Amino acid sequence: MKNKILDFHPILGAITYNDLINDLSSLLEDYNTLEETIQDILKNNNYDDECISSLLNDNISNRLEWLLFVLKSLL
Repeated sequence: MKNKILDFHPILGAITYNDLINDLSSLLEDYNTLEETIQDILKNNNYDDECISSLLNDNISNRLEWLLFVLKSLL
């Protein structure tokens, strides 16, 4: 099922579940790195933890993890 073709992209070719899982995993890693960098910048500019958490309260990584879980469970 991992290699089941979901669709064809005119330039990239076949798109599979495995492709989606790999892309979402990479996106999640990149987002987590970005969030850590933003937190470091804010801390270095003397923002307190409450302010930082309010700025980053839209937890995108949890939603990406959920999407990965759903896709993996379909395999």
